Amino acid sequence: MPKKTGIICTGIICTHRSPDPDGLAGAKFLKEYGANIYPWITNAEIFFLQGDDPCLLPIENVLHVDTGGGIFDHHTRSGNNGHNHFGDCATTLVLKKLELTPEEHPELWEVAKYVTNNDFFGITKPLDFADLLKILNKHYTAGDGEPEDQKVFQLGSMILDTKIALEKSGQESDNAQAIELIQKWAKARSIQFDSVGTKKILNGIRNHFQRKFEKDRTRFE
Repeated sequence: MPKKTGIICTGIICTHRSPDPDGLAGAKFLKEYGANIYPWITNAEIFFLQGDDPCLLPIENVLHVDTGGGIFDHHTRSGNNGHNHFGDCATTLVLKKLELTPEEHPELWEVAKYVTNNDFFGITKPLDFADLLKILNKHYTAGDGEPEDQKVFQLGSMILDTKIALEKSGQESDNAQAIELIQKWAKARSIQFDSVGTKKILNGIRNHFQRKFEKDRTRFE
């Protein structure tokens, strides 16, 4: 179950383990913008499920994002729990339910567009949001295969905040800014994330990018 944080937990937001951009963005937006519809959600905990976890059934003050077969799971279709989400991802379902319109929140819908393209078509670039999440999920997988999803979610949320800020300012994403963000974030939270782990993350990101660069360079030589 969710870890104790010193804040009274009023409910649970469930998504899947090894969070991808859609699960992370959908759960993050639901928690940050959903209080008008779900008054308990501000202090909800994020909980990560395996596909066969027994707690998939919706109960009071529990919502599922990108999993669980509910209103925020785009994998369901008409006839499956009565939901028809064709063309949507979990993030767009959250934005629509919370009535966060493209006119009032264009930066959130730009994220939703990116997430949809990544989720449906696998579109990504070196060191963009999806690529960084992939690296973080790989890094924070313990030897027994169990990922430390809370750490991935926290780091991914910080990266997503930067992406949203860039969307608001009209600037394009900069991979160097993503690395700088992780450095600052890890330094500020050195108690939770030790320096060795931080160094491994940064080296992993750099090595990942270097391998892609060398592969692309030799392809065109």
